[in-house]
Amino acid sequence: MKNKLKKLWKKFARTIPLILTIIVFIILFWTLTYKLCNTENFSEILAENRTDILTISGLIAGLIIAYLTAKVLQIRQEKIARLPELTEQTQKLHKCRSVIDKLIHSRIWPDGVRHLIDKKYKGLTHFDVREIVFVDSNPTEQAKEFINDKEYSGLACLYLELKSFKFDQYPFDHTLFTEFDVPLYYSSDIVQKWIDYDCGNGLWYYFDHKYAVYKDSMNMEDIYIGYKEEMKDNCLRIDQERYKDLDFGPELLAKLGTQLTEDILPKLVRIQRYMDAELPRITKYLFVIAGLLIVFGVSMPLINNVYAISPILDIISISVVVATSFYLLVSFYGFMKREIRI
Repeated sequence: MKNKLKKLWKKFARTIPLILTIIVFIILFWTLTYKLCNTENFSEILAENRTDILTISGLIAGLIIAYLTAKVLQIRQEKIARLPELTEQTQKLHKCRSVIDKLIHSRIWPDGVRHLIDKKYKGLTHFDVREIVFVDSNPTEQAKEFINDKEYSGLACLYLELKSFKFDQYPFDHTLFTEFDVPLYYSSDIVQKWIDYDCGNGLWYYFDHKYAVYKDSMNMEDIYIGYKEEMKDNCLRIDQERYKDLDFGPELLAKLGTQLTEDILPKLVRIQRYMDAELPRITKYLFVIAGLLIVFGVSMPLINNVYAISPILDIISISVVVATSFYLLVSFYGFMKREIRI
């Protein structure tokens, strides 16, 4: 109950500056309108203040726009500076997926695994099967049938998990078959999905944690020697120090799975989220304020000065500019405190 009250109070506290600003606007608009109706030559007094309103609004709006421009350029430079890190982690993931692709197409799998996944349960994904272990999930009937199948095995799950790293919609995936860097990047959504569904952890689980249980079912010696060399070479490209003293085998694959799930994917998604991030909320906040000042504090007085439309426009202009300045004054500190939190 206390937590709910605290949350409600925080939400209400955030609206206090806006409520006060609306009150200020109403008071100003009402008093100025009253004076216009009851004070002789008040329209001339309003007209004399147009230049002051225009100058003040233009100055504040100009400062805000200068700050926003500098902020955008700063963010752009920061993203450019992190681009090599994004490229490095992306290329590491390309190499991991290349190793996984070789494993999928190797002879390591016992009889029946490929037929079970690729034919009998065609279309089933690792994500469908993992839904079963999630709370309040809604797994598909095909996933339930697969789990209860008499041919179900741990290695069939591993095969299905490794297939989640393949993109079947591409007839030829360049990232899997070249020793050079490929300038193709992953979407943040698919990387986050791999993390959420624990994709890649099966390499550690079956080649380390449960290797003694499954080693007799794996045909490690039947893997094509060329595949072994390519997989070892890709591991060295990922991390020379980590894999230089390891021959191709279960230890190398287990270490690769650990690095994939605990290092490469988390780092990559963090960088991608940063690169994909929109402008900070403070820039949107200041842009709105600058827009109000330009429209009501610069454009409206200028137009009214040229065409002498109505003193009501002067009243609206003064009310909006003063209320906006008041809102900036009372809300900026609180907004900065919220914005600085990580």
